[in-house]
Amino acid sequence: MKLLLHIGAGKCGSTAIQSYLSTNVEALRRIGVLVPGTELDLQSPMHGQQAFFYQSLVTQYNTHFLQRQDALPGSASLLREKMLSLKDIMSREGAHTLVLSAENLSNESAFTDLFSFCLDEFDCEIVLYIRRQDDYLISAWTQWYLKLYDNFEDYINSHLLIDANWLALAEPWRKVFGAERMKVRLYDREKLFGSDVVTDFVQATGLPDEDCVYETGAAVNPSVNDTVAELASQVKDVFSSIHDGEFYNVMSEMIGPRALKRDSRSSIASLEERLRIYVAYAPSNAEVQRLYFPDQDLAQPLFQPPSADEVLCLSSEERMRRQIALLTRAVFAAGKKLQAHGL
Repeated sequence: MKLLLHIGAGKCGSTAIQSYLSTNVEALRRIGVLVPGTELDLQSPMHGQQAFFYQSLVTQYNTHFLQRQDALPGSASLLREKMLSLKDIMSREGAHTLVLSAENLSNESAFTDLFSFCLDEFDCEIVLYIRRQDDYLISAWTQWYLKLYDNFEDYINSHLLIDANWLALAEPWRKVFGAERMKVRLYDREKLFGSDVVTDFVQATGLPDEDCVYETGAAVNPSVNDTVAELASQVKDVFSSIHDGEFYNVMSEMIGPRALKRDSRSSIASLEERLRIYVAYAPSNAEVQRLYFPDQDLAQPLFQPPSADEVLCLSSEERMRRQIALLTRAVFAAGKKLQAHGL
């Protein structure tokens, strides 16, 4: 039996892959592919991922060893129990593949210890998507870190060579499962099968897809535009945590698609900032290429360097004009809603 373990990374198409798995739970099960629910069973909601369940396991696991206890933590026993139960179901149903997905699995090395027993129970394959670090960091800033740092430069100065360090992130999995069991894919439209991460995931892993529904090209987890992000960075007090997306939800509800990113270029970072990030990660990216992309020409870099075509250069006056225009639309939309309710 095969265990297909999609470990992320975050901001690399995980939501789209999980949406596909969730949408096609029953279709996949009919052709021998089991996708469990959020609690790693078949009774909990089928969202195509188990991120919160795994996070609770690893938190308990880390706490156990910080307290220097000798016995195997309950989190490891619970995971083994859940996985063997799923394996038993697969045996009864004649299923051939178990698919687990959670982008946080690539965040902590303790996950590899928790899942190491699977080598004795399954034919394991680890799937990891990676992207050029400047793109990742801009996306991570927009979704999470603008709520913590005053500006993008402060965030980079704090997280450079830590976030999106694909070599360090993949190493615990390589040590336990071996590079031969790892499938590292580039989250790059030009490199993906069908220019789509879901199509790429299915094709690269060899998943059967008979009667499965695709939403190719659909923005499952769309990004807000740079103007909304800049406004959000000025009102950090409205966020309860870095994972609080209510501000973005409200802005999207008020002004619709205009709140979403439509330009492939970004004004968050200058070309000089992007190149600084690219150069900083170049040595580790070269090692990633050597370990996980042996068929590539090593004379060529894993990622092509950033170009001016990816940067949207705006003057401070143009940034202000865009912010005022967006806020005016939001106020107008709010007024219309009030009128509609007779207020």
